[in-house]
Amino acid sequence: MTLVEAIWRGLNWRLRFRALEFNKPGILRIMQMFGASGNAATTFTPTLANIGDRCTKFAPTLGLVLTAVLGNPPTMPASLTALSPIIAPQSNIDLLFTSKMREAPLELALLPYSAVISSNNNISTSFTTG
Repeated sequence: MTLVEAIWRGLNWRLRFRALEFNKPGILRIMQMFGASGNAATTFTPTLANIGDRCTKFAPTLGLVLTAVLGNPPTMPASLTALSPIIAPQSNIDLLFTSKMREAPLELALLPYSAVISSNNNISTSFTTG
């Protein structure tokens, strides 16, 4: 059963990480992407009001920007930018409320978007690096 040929249909890029402080604004914004009640900046009360809508409608408007903190020696890549991240479908968010630091393991799907990279216009990509 040798693979003879295949059709390139893209890749599903996912990003898994563990937020060390779940109550920081960027992490709360991701966890409350589909709706929240109360003050979204200070509480975590997700709602189920938007079931059935397209996920891209709720992707963070500023996207996701990760920057390396180690400058010497230089880290490769120094940054990662994804302009259309969503919470990965069928993933679970765990809030670990223990006496230790409150962590939040997350999994994001990096959906494709159009970007200008160097002199190439409208390249379809899931993220860029710097």
